[in-house]
Formats: sequence, C-alpha cells, structure tokens
Amino acid sequence: MELSRYFSDYAVLQRGKPFCVSGKSAPLSEVIVKLYSKNYSCSAAGLSDAQGYFSVAMQSVPGGFDIYSLVATAQDGTARAENVVFGDVFLCGGQSNMQYPVTATDTRDKYMSEEPFVRCFNPSQTDITAAAPDMIFSEGNWLIPKTEQEFGQITAIGYMFAKNYYQKHNVPVGILNVAVGGTHIRTFLPAEAEEANPQLVKSLKQLVKSWDKDAAEEFLNAKTVLRIYNKRVAPLAGTRIKAVLWYQGESSVYDLNSAKIFRHAVTALVRGYRKLFGDSRLPFIFSHIANHLYYKTPFSICYVNEAMDNACAKLSNCQTVPVYDREVKWQLDSDEMFYHPIHPTNKEYVALRMYQSFTRNKLFPRAVSYSADGDTLSVKYDMPVFARGNLCVKGFAVCGADGRYHAANAEIDGDTVKLCSPKVPAPTEYSYAFFSGNEMCNLVSQEGMPAYMSRSKYQDAKPDKYFVYSPFIDCDVSTTCVNNYRPDCGYADYYPTYSEGSMLSSGVVKLSYDSDIKMGGDCSLRADYNSGRGNYFRFSVRPLAFYSNSINYFALNDRAVFYFRNPSDETLEFIGILAECNNRRYIFAANDECLPQKIPAGNGFTAIEVDLTRWQSEDYVISPAKEKAAICRAEFAFIARGKGSVWLNNIEFLKD
Repeated sequence: MELSRYFSDYAVLQRGKPFCVSGKSAPLSEVIVKLYSKNYSCSAAGLSDAQGYFSVAMQSVPGGFDIYSLVATAQDGTARAENVVFGDVFLCGGQSNMQYPVTATDTRDKYMSEEPFVRCFNPSQTDITAAAPDMIFSEGNWLIPKTEQEFGQITAIGYMFAKNYYQKHNVPVGILNVAVGGTHIRTFLPAEAEEANPQLVKSLKQLVKSWDKDAAEEFLNAKTVLRIYNKRVAPLAGTRIKAVLWYQGESSVYDLNSAKIFRHAVTALVRGYRKLFGDSRLPFIFSHIANHLYYKTPFSICYVNEAMDNACAKLSNCQTVPVYDREVKWQLDSDEMFYHPIHPTNKEYVALRMYQSFTRNKLFPRAVSYSADGDTLSVKYDMPVFARGNLCVKGFAVCGADGRYHAANAEIDGDTVKLCSPKVPAPTEYSYAFFSGNEMCNLVSQEGMPAYMSRSKYQDAKPDKYFVYSPFIDCDVSTTCVNNYRPDCGYADYYPTYSEGSMLSSGVVKLSYDSDIKMGGDCSLRADYNSGRGNYFRFSVRPLAFYSNSINYFALNDRAVFYFRNPSDETLEFIGILAECNNRRYIFAANDECLPQKIPAGNGFTAIEVDLTRWQSEDYVISPAKEKAAICRAEFAFIARGKGSVWLNNIEFLKD
C-alpha cells in the first residue's frame, strides 16, 4: 500500500472543494481513507483497479490551520501522511524562468525565511517525461524550506507569490512546481487536448511540411510523444487547485508561425487542465517573457507575448502579465552572478503582478477598438490611460496604404489615444510597443501599470516596413547608440539618437577616436557611458576599423583578440560582437556558453579572445562559416552599470 507522494507529510490540499486521494494497493481491494484533526474528521471508501491504483473521493474540507492526519488502509497495509493542512494551492508551470530558484534572485534575503504554512511540492527532477500518463507520483516531497539549499529548490516566482498571498489572506498556501527549463509548451499538453484542437494540429503539420515523412509522422502522433505532462501533471487528476501560474515562451521565440503554434497550445493547455482539475473556470495567469536580445528578428519576443494575449482574450478567467516596462537585471548586489541572457534575477515584480492579476480584473490597459478619421487614428482602451512620468507618449506607430510604419505623435484623451504622423497623411493601422527594446514605451494605467502591447493588423512584421527600434543602432565617429533601457528619445525610426557632444544630461554614450583611426595607439577608441541611473544597461559601439579598405576581417580570420581597459570602478562586461548578415543578427560570443566576460577595473588592458569560426543566431545555433562573407555591420556589445568608460587599445585578427 502506498499513497501518491502528493499525499505525503506537510501536504497542502485545496480547501472548500471535494477531492480524491490516490495511491496504489493490492489489485481489486477495498481502500478506506480517513482524515482527522482535533476538530474535524471524515472517511470514505473505494476500490482499487486491476493494476492496484485507487482514487477515493473525499468531501470538501474548510481551510484553516488545523493539522490533519491522512490514513489509507487496504488488505496489504496502511499508508499515512502527517501534518496535512487545507488552504489554497497554486500550480506553477512553464520553463526555466518559473523554475528559477529563490536563492538566485535580487530579493532573496527578503524571502529566505521559514514560513510553516507556505509549502512547496516538487515532483522528481530525474524522470520527467513519459509516453502515457502516470496514475500517481512515485517520487517527490512537500517541503517547508528553511535552509539556503532548500530555497535553491524552490520556484522564486511561485514562492514570492505564495508568501504575499499568505500575508494578505491568512490561509495556508501550497505551491506545485512542475516547470522544467528549456522546454516547449507542447510537452505540457495532455495528448487528448492537443488532438481536440484542430488549429494546433494544423499548425504542427505546417511546421513539419519539409521534414522526412517518417520523422513528421512520429512528431505528429500525439499519443506517442514523450510529455512532461504525463509525469508531472497527470498524477494530479482528482485533486483540486486554486489557480495556475505559467511562465513560458522562450523556446517559441522564432517567427510568426512558431507563435501561432504557441497561441493554439495555450488554448489547449487551459482547456486540458480545466478538465483534469474538474473546474471549467479554473483561473490562469500567464507572464509575458522578459526582454532579451533574440537576434533573429526584432519582433520574435513580440510574437510570443502577443500569442499569449490573443489566446487568453478568447478564454474566460485567463489573464496575461506584461513585463516589458521593467529593467532586466542579471546580477546580484553582492556581485555574485546567476546569469543567462534570458534569466533575469528580478523576479519579485513578476510574482506581485501575478498576484494582483489574480485578485483583480483589468489591471493593465488593453486596446479594445480603433478608428481612422483623416490624418488621425484613434485607439480606445478599456480604462483611462496616462503617460508615465507625464512625458510624451512613446511607442506608437502608424501606417497608411503602403503598409510602412512610422513613429506617431500621441495625444491622450481619457481612455483614447489619438495618433498622427507627418509621414502618414492618412493612417489606417497602428502598433504599440511591438518591437524589441520596448522598455521605453510609457502608456500606463492610473496606477502605473503598463498597457498591453498591441497592433491593429495581425501579420508578419517585416523589418523593411514595420517600425524598428533597435537597442544596437549604427554609430560612426560622431554618433552613438543608446541605452537599451528607457532612452529619452529615438523610440521609433531607425536612426542614431545621441551624438558626440550632446547637451542631454541623460546622454548614455559618447565616442572619441584618435585623429588616426588605426589600431595600436594609446587609445584608438574610447566610449564613455552614463546611464543616468544605477541600474544595468547595454550599449554597443561600431569601430570603423572593422571595414577599413572594405576588408571583411571576420570572413578572412579565425580568431580575434581585443584589448580592453576599464578604468572605472563599475562592473563592465563584454558580451561579444553583434553582427548583421542577410537581415539577421548573430553573435560572436565571448565564450562558448554565450555568457559575458568581465573586464576587471583598473588601468591595465585585458585581452579577450573571440572565436570567429563560431557564431550563433538567437537560438544559439552555430551558423555556417561561409555566411560570414555577407556580414554588413558589426558592433562591440557591453553590459554596464552607472557611469564609466571602456577603452579599446588594439585588435589582433588571427588565422589558424
């Protein structure tokens, strides 16, 4: 006799809803389940099936701080769980940003304290997929985290959500963490939910049109796909939960077709889980994925976040949480790194926004309609909107009959934003915050919550027509690129936004060269940066020496050694070389794992070698060396904080 590990010591079970207790005993035997505390008791009986699995239906139990014992008895023995409580249970799913632990966050000291009535269940991490649904959890434990090692196993977003929920509702909270890093949303779907969604099936077939026939058939056979759902979610059948918190999408950041699959998969996920938990209105809160340099297209991340919004807008009791307005942090104040380009350390605000979205409706302004009249296009929102900081509204673009978008001037009138552009005499369509680097977009609710990004026409965003704000903008001797976070201008068209000698007090980067732009002087290039704040930001500079005499040094060489100096006291890191080729962005990274390399403070020069034979697109796929001949632009990319400078003394190109 054994109980599913979900029903183990320190379990939190959902209050106020009938539920089932599952486990395994002798085949076709009677199973009696008793639940009791000092103030309450109940019991129920059921029968195990031919394989010995049982699911005994229990009546609902009110929430509170009573401590229960749960005992299951059959002919082959007794199993029990102690210190069981009833409260509200939240399932946390998705990939690495949901799996990301409390210990790696910038607010870990605030949350790493024991709370006996906030408990977490982690299924086994070693065996995570199966072709058919498991009936019970044979591994996994409930945990009341106390030590740093234990907090290192706990989802940061889930735990921060739970602690805030507990403090405000005074009821035990359980967190079920089923997230697995580096996964696609399809692996979390029940097979029958996938098969029941014809749009999803159609999109998957479109994806494999060019595949080998056998491989395509195997991929499309929903019943044979190895799924995380079968191992980490299906054993929860018969249990009840309060809501689902989901953070996923990084593995779908490619193009519009991938986003279509993601959108239909979100719909299948919601319907499948509501069926599993027996709740047709089970609430779902999806977080947008955080901003990151996805090099393939400036719109990749927008497609995925838009897909979430579109899916949830058509489903009841489903909300999404925009996060584009918050700075992405990678480093703790202790200077300890928990870095990966898509894993921000600041998770608390995501958890708090999820909590606010769960407890309230219409937290974020959403565009509900638009209309064109002459030279003006009006966008109506579902609540009054404002410009953060009482500045001009940034992030809107409009287009006319030619389909080419240009930055728009925006005027707010209550719940309506009126748009116009001197370059578009008769606007017909609009977009808001639909581009990479949209941190500077500032349309908010009265409480300061960001408006959802939106656009009037669902289409593939072509860079030659869609309006592009690039965090890495071309620069030459007299012009520079801007801070990736909250620039003061340049929110639309593709042009430099700061120039050397600018009087702007918030100017970010200024360049200076020797009179002779040859490598090898005391300082051939110097970039002075000043974010105007103490937070992290990215910037880049383009040395003209890369293209002197029209020579493509990348195509001709295998390695490059750069000599940098960091005379400031601030942290400075070299990301690598960004290159543009055939309308795509790539990176020659500072190391094999695409992680930044520190340039230590001091007056000495640090030599950093970059492998020019290994260059990667946004999904870190190695690209053919022969394509390097088509590189049309290349820039140094850095991460910095505060104020300082970086000096480049020399470049050595080497051929093996």
